[in-house]
Amino acid sequence: RLPFFRAMEIILRIPTIVPTIMFDVLREKVIVFLHRMAEVLGIAMIPHIERAIKTLQQSCTRIPDTIEFITFLNQLISRFKEQIFNLINDNLLPIIQHIFRQLQPVATTTDMSEELRELLELQKYYFLFLQNILGNNLSGVFATPNNAPHLQQVLSTVLQGCRSSDINIQRVCITIFRKMVEEWGTIPNIMSFLMEQAVPILFELPLAKSFELQDASCSLLLNEIVKVQKAFVIKIGDPFLHFLASAYLPTQQYPQEAIRTYVDQHKAHKSNNNPKPLKIILKIF
Repeated sequence: RLPFFRAMEIILRIPTIVPTIMFDVLREKVIVFLHRMAEVLGIAMIPHIERAIKTLQQSCTRIPDTIEFITFLNQLISRFKEQIFNLINDNLLPIIQHIFRQLQPVATTTDMSEELRELLELQKYYFLFLQNILGNNLSGVFATPNNAPHLQQVLSTVLQGCRSSDINIQRVCITIFRKMVEEWGTIPNIMSFLMEQAVPILFELPLAKSFELQDASCSLLLNEIVKVQKAFVIKIGDPFLHFLASAYLPTQQYPQEAIRTYVDQHKAHKSNNNPKPLKIILKIF
């Protein structure tokens, strides 16, 4: 393993000893090498990860660079999980801030240009990064003193992603909310935010005129929407059902009989992971 470590030490010094334009040429080879080292060295690579993260992030001047960087981060998170909790905790905010800076033009770019396509691709990888953290026992990084003050901003970006024009981004963001409910179902302020802000989206998306149940992508999205609602029922129970029956659904002017039927279906199928009954009842609205 010593030759691998020596090679990695040299490679991670490249950005400091060659001009940026030259490193751009070498970047893909560096990324490929680091991907392989993560698999070959296993946990022995962990002491070198922080330097790799900082080196790559500092050299991400273009959106494709950042997408490659996020792909590498997702490999590390999937490979090492809780073993790199401190590394992800310490680097999460700088990484997210870097992504936010590159995503800023999304709000002002309207034509489907190459620039907009790159921005949407980066947005998708950003949400996959969040999903990967939540799915690999690292959700606690959002609650540490480093990152907790910025959780509201992260939640707001996920809400925006749910209303993306890209149905795949919508589905990833709905999955993020499901994982948040499953992980943080006992934290009142987060659950209040999710019920008030996320629950309306769970109805807006499938009830939109553009939503076609026969479409495969729409069907996958609906499955995930149903799973989020079931997660609310399992984690919160009656308070969530009361919120649906008394606070949210009546404001949408749905028939009372339909609301009662929908809530009853939730109760009846609380322990059933098959979404079909709830998919059928959702058509009532």
